[in-house]
Amino acid sequence: MEGADGYAGKVKRWHEITTWYILWTQVSTMKSPPLCPVETTVRIVGGRWKAAVLEQLFRDAQRFSELKRAIPGITQRTLSQQLRELQTAGIVDRTVHPPLGESLRPLLDAMCRWGKSHSAAMALKKIRASDR
Repeated sequence: MEGADGYAGKVKRWHEITTWYILWTQVSTMKSPPLCPVETTVRIVGGRWKAAVLEQLFRDAQRFSELKRAIPGITQRTLSQQLRELQTAGIVDRTVHPPLGESLRPLLDAMCRWGKSHSAAMALKKIRASDR
């Protein structure tokens, strides 16, 4: 059986935790005041890497791997995160380019059609040659 101090200590600790939770809930649900324009700008383009990313993009539109090579020390994960944040803020736009191999599709389709249309003739020619 615990003494009065043990029980009072537990009640006091529970009260502190409960009070903190109530205060944290009130703070987290309060609406924050509108940001000043300077703070908005700093939140969008601030940080260690965003200026370097934007500097490269001001020079020319670049692919992800080109940006990675042009910015020494940035990791792939960080670059991806920074670009995603800039895209969400409407600062940059991502354009997906089809791979170069896609331009070969019409050629390969034509080769496939030619092969299909001539395969019967080639097979017949082989059969005739083997009969000799």
